[in-house]
Amino acid sequence: RVGDSTNSEAAWCRISEWFDSCTHTHATCGWRRLQNRWYPTRLLDVGVPGTETDTVKLIHTATTSPHGPYLTLSHCWGGSVSIRTTRETETSFQSGLPITSLPQTFRDAVQVTRKLKARYLWIDSLCILQDDHDDWTREAPSMDRVYENALCNIAATAAESSQGGLFFNRRPWLASPIVRDGLGAFQLSKADMLEEEIGESPLQQRAWVFQERQISPRVLHFGKNQIFWECGELFANETYPKGLSSCHSPYPLGVAHRVKRHKYGLLYVWKTMVQIFSALDLTFESDKLPGFAGIARRFEHLLGPSYLAGLWPSHSPEFFVIQLAWHVLGPSGRNHDEPYLAPSWSWASAQGSVQFSDFPNPEQADSPGPHEMLLVGTRFLEAHVDAATWDPFGPVKGGYMSKDLSTDTRTWEGMKKILESFTLTISGSLRRSGTVCLCCLSTAGHRGTSTKTARLDIP
Repeated sequence: RVGDSTNSEAAWCRISEWFDSCTHTHATCGWRRLQNRWYPTRLLDVGVPGTETDTVKLIHTATTSPHGPYLTLSHCWGGSVSIRTTRETETSFQSGLPITSLPQTFRDAVQVTRKLKARYLWIDSLCILQDDHDDWTREAPSMDRVYENALCNIAATAAESSQGGLFFNRRPWLASPIVRDGLGAFQLSKADMLEEEIGESPLQQRAWVFQERQISPRVLHFGKNQIFWECGELFANETYPKGLSSCHSPYPLGVAHRVKRHKYGLLYVWKTMVQIFSALDLTFESDKLPGFAGIARRFEHLLGPSYLAGLWPSHSPEFFVIQLAWHVLGPSGRNHDEPYLAPSWSWASAQGSVQFSDFPNPEQADSPGPHEMLLVGTRFLEAHVDAATWDPFGPVKGGYMSKDLSTDTRTWEGMKKILESFTLTISGSLRRSGTVCLCCLSTAGHRGTSTKTARLDIP
């Protein structure tokens, strides 16, 4: 039976089942994730498991060696958090912080940490000095390691602020498992269940949280009507405790590690993640590259060591060209007087949601013309960025690209013809280029572009 609250005994039994199954039977998630060899600079000590103290303490892991796993919290600040660690408050927080002084979401996170028999909890506003830019500069490059090495990430999915809490009363029938006798095994699920509970939630509109979710080994989403579990092998909720259909979780945790290792398959995943991330909210636009750095690092061993402000130039020129074919959906809202973010050829320089171009697919075959094809011949000479910190995946303060460029155009009526049979003869300056990029542009008022590249064999 499902309880009338996400804090019910039945809900906690379900969480325990998911957690035990993950840590004992999942080959990609299991016991290895429980052996901590790295800790963040600061943690909240919530007490020895099994004890119920009324205070928590801020500890420095360099001087107070922690033992055992820690959890993390993803939450919406909601404008501001009522309690934060600063240079002035740090010492007093090390002596002890009454749990009653914490906002509701933080209190509930302490309860979850204790229920999962862990002693330590990481919360950004309490474990990073909020009035010390130098501390932020040191901590930001390690943000991905904070979430990667955690036992589990607690997601305050339905709360609009730190006062919203994790737990909600609900109508039990909304989360009750569906079991019907029949001739086979069938699963019926509400198509927009995930979008309503997670995708459209206040928390998932935050750009930083996208990275936190992708990097964490496990996530407990505390929604308004039920709890969701997400790990490398299972995506489930209280209605479907054995697992939801894969159609509900198109971007599973650790997706960068399981994707087919063909460079264009990787590029598709990379572009998709950039597009999702760019549409989310950042309090500070300057966090765009730092907020995506952890995901970028997960691609490094697959796409190569060279990373330039959100792009990977190392595989081949045509690979780089495809990454340059992006545009902003709607007005970008940026001008040259605003703080520098990235070189203009990087998607990270844009303010707003970006979209990468793709070549026409069969569903577009009958789209009306005329269409114009722009042939861009490119030979890259050099690309470079100046990192603003020691972290090559973090913010940048300058950059440039040097290349030879030549163009030509072709026009045709309708798209089916080019998809069914297309022969292109390249001559002149385009033939001498190392890479040709085909940009298919609609000249009939239809939005969007489509792009293909081809490597030329130059005698």
